[in-house]
Amino acid sequence: MRLQLDSSALRPQDSLPVQSPTTGAATVPGTDRPGSLDSVGVSGISVAIGQLAAERTARIVQLASAVRNGTYNVASGPVGRAILNQAAN
Repeated sequence: MRLQLDSSALRPQDSLPVQSPTTGAATVPGTDRPGSLDSVGVSGISVAIGQLAAERTARIVQLASAVRNGTYNVASGPVGRAILNQAAN
């Protein structure tokens, strides 16, 4: 992911983080007001990573459902071999 900051849009007082008295989170003043000049661009690789993450999440949900329903069955032979191979390396 590539982020670009247009420093010409910053005033010196805008570049210092300020700690919130209620949450303790550090924020940069001016980023929460309408018309802020902040922007974020997402590169193609970041989009691809997001899509892979969504696919993985869907697969995990599918597997969790199968386990919950008692329909998830895995052959023990290949699992055992994989465990032994991993331990040997």
